[in-house]
Amino acid sequence: MRFHRVISRALFCLSLGLTLAACGGAAENSETLIANDSAPRPICGLTPTCDTPALIGQPEGFQGSAPKGDAWHFGKDFYYNETNDQWVIAKFQYGNYLFRSPLVAEKVEIQLLRTCGGSWETLGSVTTTQKGQHPDVMGYVDEGGMVFFKIPESKKLGLGRHRIRLVVSGDQSATELYLEILERGTSLFVSDVDGTLTTSELIEGVASVFGAMAPAHSGSSAVLKTLASKGYRPLYLTARASNLVQRTRDFLKTKKFPDGMVMTSPATTLGYSGSKGAAYKAAVLQSLEDRGFNVVYAFGNSKTDAEAFANTNILDSNKYFYKFDGFDAFGGGQSFKSYEELDVAANAQDLCI
Repeated sequence: MRFHRVISRALFCLSLGLTLAACGGAAENSETLIANDSAPRPICGLTPTCDTPALIGQPEGFQGSAPKGDAWHFGKDFYYNETNDQWVIAKFQYGNYLFRSPLVAEKVEIQLLRTCGGSWETLGSVTTTQKGQHPDVMGYVDEGGMVFFKIPESKKLGLGRHRIRLVVSGDQSATELYLEILERGTSLFVSDVDGTLTTSELIEGVASVFGAMAPAHSGSSAVLKTLASKGYRPLYLTARASNLVQRTRDFLKTKKFPDGMVMTSPATTLGYSGSKGAAYKAAVLQSLEDRGFNVVYAFGNSKTDAEAFANTNILDSNKYFYKFDGFDAFGGGQSFKSYEELDVAANAQDLCI
């Protein structure tokens, strides 16, 4: 297993067209990597663009009646360790902002941009479900119109970031998701979005009406980029409704936050709040700890975040709350008023090789 990890690191570098030296590995040979295997250290400074143009096909027509309304599809991002089953989970539905119907018994093609580089490949195709047709997977319930695809052993993903595109054969509408394979013991940080990264809890609702991106707190992207540059992988954990995952990705990209996984709640329209939101976030963080990952830093701005973080192994001293002092009821933390005065990233240990 140790030798496999060393080889995986080398293949990850080569997949990006880089030598081990360019990856930052020149200072350590393979024997050194093996000796330090108990404390995984990521290859840093490599952010694959993942922008290879998508494969464009021709609509094949629907097997049943053509759906009405706009497409509101979404996929789920995940961090997996090297031994986990690798599931692709997505939902396909049509309608409007308030009312949508699941797309049932229709073909979806699954495309993969392995390690975010090279060319697209096809993983296979699958048929969207009737409600309750598929068993729950990692706590996700089959609500109908869903895809649960387990990547076969022969095509399993190696270490690194991977972009997956799911295309409805009937009309070529599509959604995307990201899977990232990390070594057990990898360190992460988690951040809420609304009010923590955006300038208020409600600004996204206003911005979406006008087709704009919500503004971000000054200095917030710089803090998170510094943490990511030191080897901490980002998790953006929001109680927003599930269909807002792409808008959340667009916000993060536009405001230059580091690439990571985006997790939205199972809610369909308004998102979760209060104890329901806290329970959802706590469950996501627990699932990451169960996969062997170490969530080191946490950023939030509300009671919901404080309650969720309290149910994890995150040290109280590493919990940061934007203009929120009510965390005392759920353990310790630190309140701050400006990201530009926050020194957490500058003082964080550099984990990189």
